[in-house]
Amino acid sequence: DAIGAAMQTDKTVFGIDPTATLTEASYLRLGTTIQSDAVLAEFSLQGHGVASPPSVRYRGAYADFMSTADWSTYFVGGGAGNATLALPYAFANVVSNLAFATAFQNGHWEQLDMWGNGAATVVQAATALNNAMFHQVFVAGDFSANPVASGPAVAIPGAKPIAAAPIAAVSAPAGKVLTLTGQTISTVLLANGHTWIADTSGLYHTANLAAEWTGYYAQMLAGNAGALSETQRQEGNAEAVFEATGLTKLGAAAQQTYREDTQRVLDAEAGAISIVAAALNLPQSAAMLAGHHIPVARALRDNAGLAELAVQGFGLNGMANSRYAGYLNDFSTASKVKYAGGGVNTGKNALSVFMAENVMSFTPFAVIWKNGKLVQLNQNGDVGDTLSNQIAAIGDTTTLKVYKKADFK
Repeated sequence: DAIGAAMQTDKTVFGIDPTATLTEASYLRLGTTIQSDAVLAEFSLQGHGVASPPSVRYRGAYADFMSTADWSTYFVGGGAGNATLALPYAFANVVSNLAFATAFQNGHWEQLDMWGNGAATVVQAATALNNAMFHQVFVAGDFSANPVASGPAVAIPGAKPIAAAPIAAVSAPAGKVLTLTGQTISTVLLANGHTWIADTSGLYHTANLAAEWTGYYAQMLAGNAGALSETQRQEGNAEAVFEATGLTKLGAAAQQTYREDTQRVLDAEAGAISIVAAALNLPQSAAMLAGHHIPVARALRDNAGLAELAVQGFGLNGMANSRYAGYLNDFSTASKVKYAGGGVNTGKNALSVFMAENVMSFTPFAVIWKNGKLVQLNQNGDVGDTLSNQIAAIGDTTTLKVYKKADFK
């Protein structure tokens, strides 16, 4: 039901035909729609089940019948997953893992499972789901105690090809940018008072940020941090890190590149905060409170423009020579200075750790339930930190602290 409802939403909002087989892009959009809607996300998690559930309502199919299932019957109906145990096959390819996050790893989108581990590439997952929704009728002969048996593989009359078209096969229309998730967005984005314009590679740029950052930081040092917004304090504190690590001694072009990396993330977060504030009728400052971290993160990933801006800013592993180089590849290893100001990540590298979690944060990436607690994933789909630590870290930067030279050693 969560999948069906999300497909109808995607039809209404994005014009995606629910009777068409899934592509890599439409599968990603479907998962995002489910996970960004509190009702659909809850419904799908209750149905699927989670590992180490916090209450009985999250036992789901996994705990209710997978643990006491028939482990002697195999699916032999052909295709991906052929000759695997029938119930695990159905769990992955019919129930699906759409309730859970995806991550961009090793140059491709990966569907994570209930443990936060890679289950299949998104192309493989979409193809398998296409088979169950649009192509094959499972019959008794598709199941056998003999894993090398061959089922009849009965097709739906007029069945459609099941192979999910990859995002790599898609080209952006003129005047548009094709995002990492396969959606098309404008070449001009407005976020947090900044105008971002895409170059020919699709990388977004804005006007020089040096005066803005140094101005906010000067106000904070003068005791006027309370007059600034949370995002402005992020910018001011980012300036503190730049000064402490020597980045402000670099040439103007390098400084602008590194500031743009950071600002893309901050502007995407600010845009998501505005969405949540408007939806809940809250002031901007209230939308930054700890209890709204997950709604803000969901709103960011649900908005194609904000999500693209954020991932371009933060960067992705192994993408140094692309528009997804970002902070991660541009300057995360540029200094050995450590943060020493107390709180989350004290004693850790000021750029490779503190800048990532405390200043920009991992908000653009998914929060999942893992090993009995909520954890914040990083850009590679690995655990960045516990959710509580992530909230405390970004709270220091946006609300509680003004970082000074003495905070870095």
